[in-house]
Amino acid sequence: MAARSCGCWSCRNRTRDQAESGVLTLRVARTYPLEQVAEAHRLIEEGGVRGRPVLVF
Repeated sequence: MAARSCGCWSCRNRTRDQAESGVLTLRVARTYPLEQVAEAHRLIEEGGVRGRPVLVF
């Protein structure tokens, strides 16, 4: 189970450090060009997706 950060600067810095070092990883479901933002949003609303859709600018 993932722990939630309280949002203070110390927690933000720790989360950033973990992401930069590879300890914390993000699961990407799929990438979308900006023109397909509606499709990416629909995917989130439907739920049941492992990972997050990522918009590419």
